[in-house]
Amino acid sequence: MLDPLFDRIKQLEALTSKQQVEIRKLKRDNDEMYATISNFDELIEILRASGLGSNSKSGRNPGRGGNGEEDEEDDMIETEYMELSDLPSGENKPMLYEYEYFDDSEIFGVAPSSVIEAADSAGAAILAAMLGGQRRMLVDVRDAELTNNPEILAQFLELSILPVAAGLEGLNSERNRVKIVFPTVAQLLEYRKLSALAAPDVVALGTLNFGSLEDPDALIILVAPSPEDKEEFQMMLDILSPKNPEDTIEQPVVLLNYHMSGMKNMPEPVRSWEVIYHLRLLSVQYLAMAEGAEEGKEMTESEIEDMFLEASSEREEALPETPGSTSAVNSLDEESDFEDLASDAAFVDFAEEQENSGVVPGTTRAMVIRSYPRPWHVFVDTSPDEDADFEVAATFEVQPNQDEVNLAIVNCLQGSQEEDELVAKEMKEALEAGQLDNVTDRLNQGLAAESEGDGDGDGEEDGNLFPVPLGVEYDGSQDHPVAELFVSGDDDDSDDDVEDEDEDEEVEKEGID
Repeated sequence: MLDPLFDRIKQLEALTSKQQVEIRKLKRDNDEMYATISNFDELIEILRASGLGSNSKSGRNPGRGGNGEEDEEDDMIETEYMELSDLPSGENKPMLYEYEYFDDSEIFGVAPSSVIEAADSAGAAILAAMLGGQRRMLVDVRDAELTNNPEILAQFLELSILPVAAGLEGLNSERNRVKIVFPTVAQLLEYRKLSALAAPDVVALGTLNFGSLEDPDALIILVAPSPEDKEEFQMMLDILSPKNPEDTIEQPVVLLNYHMSGMKNMPEPVRSWEVIYHLRLLSVQYLAMAEGAEEGKEMTESEIEDMFLEASSEREEALPETPGSTSAVNSLDEESDFEDLASDAAFVDFAEEQENSGVVPGTTRAMVIRSYPRPWHVFVDTSPDEDADFEVAATFEVQPNQDEVNLAIVNCLQGSQEEDELVAKEMKEALEAGQLDNVTDRLNQGLAAESEGDGDGDGEEDGNLFPVPLGVEYDGSQDHPVAELFVSGDDDDSDDDVEDEDEDEEVEKEGID
């Protein structure tokens, strides 16, 4: 009798301990981010004082005014006016600069780093869709852990229904709870054992053949069964599209992981349902031109295409067959487990063969995401060797097919490489033309002012925030050359500084006596 209660207490204690660990990690990360932001803010102030902002970021000509002012913050654009008082050109009036900031995450969303983050996004999408009037919804997360791990599935369900359940809790109405319908009783019992939510008045459970629909249900979450289970699959079809129109479900319905049953096996009304959340992971293998291939020989577009197709055909013969693959991008099958093909012996042999031919095979990751009310996005990890750095490769109003996804990934990878080369070229040209001399002088002046300010304080020394200026040799054995450049000035100034220090010491001694 008490064993289930003790098991529930142990589960809650384990969940609490995990949350405490996560909270401590978040606090530590918050402190590190605050310190980084403080240092970056100081750097931005010095860069603004150096004259880098002479052109408005928004493309508008800077105006002039007596005082700086700040406009009201907008959800999408924050406009800020900065007043610069230290101008080397002897201007009497400070210049007025305008800056615009765009938060891409608010426009495109973010790529989740785990199934738990995907569950949070799915819950927000379900709530937004219900508030938007959607009554038939599809949620699809194609992840191997969600399919094979019951604990991950339980956490995903809890987090995805939490926003709606919180809104229904305590609501004085006939329909005030969420119903989760499982294909089998075994899955229901497994969820109940792993679930941390114990609120039957808000979250109810049922199966396809028992307690699937009841009057108090305000939202029905239906977990799609496997098409191999023909009996459960037919029960689901009878519930979603009953033969008698009077038996049609009145409540909003969310079909979770419909890919398990296959959309082609669904009736026509279900195919027209709105996909409010979709997450599909892709493992991408691509071919890139090596730097300095064939001794820097420039190749025509047709030669590059011929070599690319030839290498792709050789790779298709070397690698095992993968459904849905193309010559440019090899994506994993939608209904198969995700595998790392880069570790395959055939792929390694292929990479060694192409190492000296000017073609370098590479691997990265991509995601196809749709979170209501945002459109469809394709995210690509442009830095696979480092931390996850997903960028938006393309945006679609409707669900893209595999060819469109492949083209978006190829364009993103190619554009990322060309962008890096263009930035490096522009920086080199600016350095050779002397356009960065003003920036270096301003950085040096800011560092000198900072060193003078530290001399008046409590004696604490900060690390060097800026690198050694261009043209100055520094081996680390002596003081920073930037400081030497400004400390070694006229003899008169140095004598005055010594006299000022002696006077300060005398004043301190008199105060102590």
